[in-house]
Amino acid sequence: ADIVFIVDSSGSIQEENFNRMKSFLSGLAGELDIDKGVIRFGVLQFSTDVELEFNMNDYTARADIQSHIQGMPYIRGTTNTAEAIKYADTTMFTKNNGDRSTAENIIVVMTDGGSNDKLATFSEATKAKTRATLITMGLGNWVDTFELKALASDSYKQNLILVERWNQLDSFIDVLRDMLCNSRSIIFYS
Repeated sequence: ADIVFIVDSSGSIQEENFNRMKSFLSGLAGELDIDKGVIRFGVLQFSTDVELEFNMNDYTARADIQSHIQGMPYIRGTTNTAEAIKYADTTMFTKNNGDRSTAENIIVVMTDGGSNDKLATFSEATKAKTRATLITMGLGNWVDTFELKALASDSYKQNLILVERWNQLDSFIDVLRDMLCNSRSIIFYS
């Protein structure tokens, strides 16, 4: 599978919770078979603008991915989810940036709230879902559940995770790993 993680770095996240997202991503990378090339892993973060962290072909070793994730800066700003989904879909899922025609494309959107422009976000998600499975993770107790359901691929019940308490995020590493493994043939380490 080729997986792109879209990480919300807007002002409402706050630095402590952004660090929790980094811990979650690093822990998840430790559970997936990256070193043998079964999984390709890319990350971008967004707030007002989109910030590419790394493409799916930038790192082939789990340790390098984890090191990069731990060094990601918190950027703050507004919640431009539409632009982040568009960037993942049109820029990251290309052959030059590591997309493989033989692998399933998956986008995981991690966010704490509603986007700035819901119509644009829905439009970009609809386009992206023609080429990738969208999984949404709602983080904290201020999430826009309607928006997250609309962004997630059908059935949203299989592609939506709600984490009400930030301090419990790491306990959802196995949930997402199992979600990916039960609906796809992703190999992981326990």
